[in-house]
Amino acid sequence: APARALKPQGAVLVNSSRYTPNRIRELLQLPAETAVFVVPASRIARELQLGSFFNMVMLGAMHRVCPLVDFDAALEFYKGNVPSPKDANLEAIRRGYAETTDRELVIEEQPVMNELEEEFFQWRPEEESFELAMLRSLENPRGM
Repeated sequence: APARALKPQGAVLVNSSRYTPNRIRELLQLPAETAVFVVPASRIARELQLGSFFNMVMLGAMHRVCPLVDFDAALEFYKGNVPSPKDANLEAIRRGYAETTDRELVIEEQPVMNELEEEFFQWRPEEESFELAMLRSLENPRGM
């Protein structure tokens, strides 16, 4: 499974509007003691007119998954340090924190999965194509 190096009591955070935590657990063949969280980061970024830049959403989600730093204190720091558009990025952080869950969700709509997301869930360790596709995707500027 792609998550074979994950420690048994680790956590997985997935950007998805399509899959529930249990389905991700099945697809990645994760043990029951591994926490699985989902956040619709791409959808939130689009709703906030951030295009494909969902990193701030994932930052908020990480605060939900790993609550080592008080979220309100971190948000105060981010207010002075996030890039423009400040309001949209701060809202992305807030929504990432608020909308991250490890609970089973009712998925009302089945958005079309992007090609890279589909490839991730179909990838097997013996194949290198996923890793190469990920590296190639980083070479292309996003949102331009």
